[in-house]
Amino acid sequence: MVSQRLNLLTSALIGLIWLACRSEQIREHTYPQTFHYLDRTQLRGTMGLFANHIRQLNNLLQDETNQVPDRQAQIVGNLQAMELAANQLKPTGEISGHRLIDQNLDAFREELRKAREAAGTEPPHYFLAGKLVGACMACHRYSNAAR
Repeated sequence: MVSQRLNLLTSALIGLIWLACRSEQIREHTYPQTFHYLDRTQLRGTMGLFANHIRQLNNLLQDETNQVPDRQAQIVGNLQAMELAANQLKPTGEISGHRLIDQNLDAFREELRKAREAAGTEPPHYFLAGKLVGACMACHRYSNAAR
């Protein structure tokens, strides 16, 4: 009786380990083609990248003395880097299983595009970039304070 339970437990454990090791291959057959799996590491890494660019944008936008060399190019570059990161996080039209990402990423991409285009004009217009920075900081300060 004990050996049967031990054998059953061992078999179940081996099965679970096998499934865990093969989860990527299994996922290819169990999710639709438009599903883009986001693992925790990728999501946290991209969010950290966004946070770094938002901090840099905030500093650049607050410099009213225009003492930063290539200020406009740096602002546009940060916005471009964020667009690239957003596109790598989840390609347009795909679903990820992360409700907030799926609901908001396309609108976030659009805001990034508009801010980048406005910042790249002559003379540059930074209002949309500032609005983006403010929205990110306000929401994430609140959500981080609640944790």
